Amino acid sequence: YVGVDEGANHLDPASYPADHPLAPQNPSMHWGWASGYRFLALEGFSGANTDQILQIHSLGDDNYFPTSIDLDIQAVDGKITIELDADYNRILENIDISQGFIEHGFTGAATTSLENMSDFVFTATSQNSSTVDLWLNEHLEVFPNPTSGQLVNVRVDATIDFNQVLLQLVDSQGNIVYKQKMQGNIHTLNLDDSSTGVYMLQIIQGNEPIALKKLIIE
Repeated sequence: YVGVDEGANHLDPASYPADHPLAPQNPSMHWGWASGYRFLALEGFSGANTDQILQIHSLGDDNYFPTSIDLDIQAVDGKITIELDADYNRILENIDISQGFIEHGFTGAATTSLENMSDFVFTATSQNSSTVDLWLNEHLEVFPNPTSGQLVNVRVDATIDFNQVLLQLVDSQGNIVYKQKMQGNIHTLNLDDSSTGVYMLQIIQGNEPIALKKLIIE
């Protein structure tokens, strides 16, 4: 996750020891007990002449998004070391900064920036022993997403053997809440028993994920 979980997000920073990450910082990363912490603070300049003020301060319990990176790593001497790359340019994916702007809050570019942190910024580095090839991601569409209804459609724009493909939905605790063979290029999930929250939709082939997509149920 990027940010602070809801249980800690609205506590007093002064209640933590000085060396704690959630203690008061300089510059401040807290926006008052009602709003909680800034999950992301990005400040600088943009525009053709780099003279337009750009500020994104992102916060909000609803914007506490998980990040999932699949790895296949072997322990060495009983220890596992995980190397991650972070491409912070991708915080601004799908955000037009050509004219600059100031966005402090819970919506708009603030939300998009945190979605980008979840979806794009972090990847497995080549230092890991191997990574999962999620080649199907670019051919996968999930809609509506977010959803407040019972039915969600999964469409795959690729030719694969669907007899060997499973679709499963995993909650934020890692529990599989839905699992079924795909029924072809278009598959409909019935979510009538699913609670609101953030889920990871996985397409599995030969016990390996070939696509991952975040699904938000409101």
